[in-house]
Amino acid sequence: SSLLDLGFDGPSSAVGGAPAVAAPNYSAGVLAPVVPGAGGGDTSAAAAAAAPVFAAAAPSGVEGLKGTLLNKMNGKGLQVDFVYNRQPSFFSDRMCNVRLIIANDSSQPVNDVSVGAQFLEPGMALHPFATIGSLAPHSSVEASLGVDFHEKVQPAKFEISANLDVFRVSLPTRVGELVAPIDMSEAVFGTEQAKLTGMTECAGKATVAAAVARQNPAQARQAVLALCNVRCIHDDAVGGTFKFAGRTLGSKNVVLITLQVDGESGAAKVRVNCENVVIGSVLLKEIKSALGKLG
Repeated sequence: SSLLDLGFDGPSSAVGGAPAVAAPNYSAGVLAPVVPGAGGGDTSAAAAAAAPVFAAAAPSGVEGLKGTLLNKMNGKGLQVDFVYNRQPSFFSDRMCNVRLIIANDSSQPVNDVSVGAQFLEPGMALHPFATIGSLAPHSSVEASLGVDFHEKVQPAKFEISANLDVFRVSLPTRVGELVAPIDMSEAVFGTEQAKLTGMTECAGKATVAAAVARQNPAQARQAVLALCNVRCIHDDAVGGTFKFAGRTLGSKNVVLITLQVDGESGAAKVRVNCENVVIGSVLLKEIKSALGKLG
């Protein structure tokens, strides 16, 4: 099986029953501690207190993975589309915020649209959207779903119930949606990167179309932001160097990405540093693939 088929777990602390948490106030510079990793280091309270803290950063404005959860043919006129809008979830800081566009394409009202039974993998959690009492013909409404994938690249399976029928759906995800952007200085970036070497560093090469490298290297930056919910903390389009920072939603492991693109040849170097080796490996593979498709 491929790395995308593997589940990778963070700390085993449960989410179920936890109180809802407000979204970060970016203007206030809300800080959240980075949880020490499980790599055999000191995980005492003193070590946790001494761990670095990073300000939560506002989303880049680039929407994430999107698609159709339920098409109108299978949904008897009810269609549900999804998009990872990458806004913080009000339900839990471990959850992805998924926007749903629920549309009634039939000539009759659709009533009592809600989330029914859930068929989640162990450790995952889902906060349903509020029940929609009635959806008029040829109209649509937006709803918000919170999902804790427990750092697993496995779909969240559940039912959407309505007066029409009960429909079983599967919400996919990808590694880059399991990350949230954080802010840090370049000096701190270097310090954190130096801590994540060896097995926790994944590096590779890719080729960007020469025309893109020479005329619009910022496309390479956008390719990374489209794949992963991180913040670009160093943006040098002229020099072709970009640095990105984030942390995993569940275990709060720092994710650092460095991209260098040669302005003449288009040769690109990608480095991903993360304590979770699977996350780093998959991100590297996906970034290399995306860079190769630019042009």
